[in-house]
Amino acid sequence: NELGVWVDYYLKHIWPKKGLARKPRFAWLTWEVAYGRASITPKTRAYIESKGVEIVGEEFIPYVPTDVSAQLLRLKEKGVDFTFGGMYQNAYAVVLKEMDKLGMIDQIDAGLCYAIVPGVLLDMVGPLARNTYIVSNIWPVDEWAKRAPKVLEVFNKNGRDKMGFPPEGYAM
Repeated sequence: NELGVWVDYYLKHIWPKKGLARKPRFAWLTWEVAYGRASITPKTRAYIESKGVEIVGEEFIPYVPTDVSAQLLRLKEKGVDFTFGGMYQNAYAVVLKEMDKLGMIDQIDAGLCYAIVPGVLLDMVGPLARNTYIVSNIWPVDEWAKRAPKVLEVFNKNGRDKMGFPPEGYAM
């Protein structure tokens, strides 16, 4: 679902601003673990292609990366416009710092699953996160009363706010 939301958002809000007369080029840029590979399925490939997007590859980031230049250079060589994947902010920070070194930070828009904590990522990389989009399948906590009242009701009923449990994790 998150991959589909990202592709739809990208095609509606970002791609038209590029002004390019060709199909957008997509690649997975994700962790080399089950969580990272979870969105790579025949159905997701078919969905992406049904939207007129060219899938040009998959690049995998080690669980604890130190050098991701080879993966990024392959994306650059293929002219990738946007990516999707799943990894935590500590791994993604390595990716963004290397993208900056390679002059790619403003060439590729990256979509990532909900598991990245935006504030922590921004603390780690600051403005290097400017072309990063984090998708989520839950409403922000401050909107629960209006959009997800049952989640808020159960959260409060179970006293989770007193236990220090992160509300986002509870909703998932």
